Amino acid sequence: MGVIPPSSTGHPRQFILADQNLGKIIYVNLDDPSERKGWDLKVAGIGLDLQLIGNGRLLASTRDGYSEIDLASHSVVRTVHGRDGVKSARRLPNGNTLLIGSGLKVGTGVLAIEVDANDQVKGKWALPGVSGNRLIRRTATGTFLVGTRQEATPGKDAIVEIGLDGKELGRFPVNAQPAFMAVRMPNGDTIASTGHGESLMIFDTTGKLVQTMGGLRAPEAKETNLHHLSQFQVLSNGHIVVTNSQGHGTNADGSPKELGAIGRQVIEYDQAGKYVWSWDQDPTRISSVNSVIVLDGLDLNRLHDDMHGVLGPVP
Repeated sequence: MGVIPPSSTGHPRQFILADQNLGKIIYVNLDDPSERKGWDLKVAGIGLDLQLIGNGRLLASTRDGYSEIDLASHSVVRTVHGRDGVKSARRLPNGNTLLIGSGLKVGTGVLAIEVDANDQVKGKWALPGVSGNRLIRRTATGTFLVGTRQEATPGKDAIVEIGLDGKELGRFPVNAQPAFMAVRMPNGDTIASTGHGESLMIFDTTGKLVQTMGGLRAPEAKETNLHHLSQFQVLSNGHIVVTNSQGHGTNADGSPKELGAIGRQVIEYDQAGKYVWSWDQDPTRISSVNSVIVLDGLDLNRLHDDMHGVLGPVP
């Protein structure tokens, strides 16, 4: 797999998903949904974050590290375990990997660490103002945006901006739980997903909320069963594709809850915040999707990052 053709419809046609409830990575090709074009791959301890890291590989965070997946053979080719508490994993341009989570085998509280290919720690930052973190994203100015869940003050969760020295630079309150993910756009706006706030929020450079997409009063709320907006991607046309997780957990017999028939779990909004598309997932294949990467138009041989807002190759 190299360069993926652009979408044939303007909406997502080829994408990668993580279903934490079923513990697997899922590849979907809506232009050719035959058995040979779609595949599922079990990944032990699958977590919340996905990233294209070049050479046809996908980085998937796990609860105690990360796994690398070869997309052509759809197989796990490398696994790093042993750092319990990982919530987010990002490959850096220098080849090291940034991990964020609780403890991470090097301390207490929420920490961010940079590890090399041998899992040796090359940098460590304590984040005392962050609890119950979710995803971390770089910005073009060298700071980090971290989604948080403030257990001590439910409903007061925020995206926290952190400098390279580990100091807090600002907060973007989503007033829901959890503040899941955020990216910084070139105009300075910050886009955030709000988890059980069932929405995407856009804040301007002053931290003022200027736009909301979704929410339980939105026209699409009933059709899509807006429940938990998680990882999202800004496309090259400015549209936003976001996952709409429907929960997690097990039945009385220990089997995963069957949630695939509920709502629409991949949703697209245009630049004006209008709901324009969603995927009617196969309930026999999907339970609850929490992560997405839309592959249309991307070069799988390049490392990708959304430090400029739109997901694109790293120079």
